[in-house]
Amino acid sequence: MVAERIPSVSLSLMVDDAEVGIRRIVAQRMDVDDLEMISKDSDWTVRYEVALRAKPDLLRQMLDDAEEEVRLAARQRWTALVA
Repeated sequence: MVAERIPSVSLSLMVDDAEVGIRRIVAQRMDVDDLEMISKDSDWTVRYEVALRAKPDLLRQMLDDAEEEVRLAARQRWTALVA
């Protein structure tokens, strides 16, 4: 897949890709400073990947995500960061 091979600086061009799998790879690979642009993705699995890597300010926002799995991932990371 292209999303697995292109330089990370180019991944922002793929945040609106029609394929969820591509957007998930983008969330896994893009620079942590750029994750906000994909943090509101319509697919919860993409947001889950963001929650696994997000910086504290973005992570705090994800504590209220509509999907329980995303909230749980955000809460676990948040707890680890503030402990």
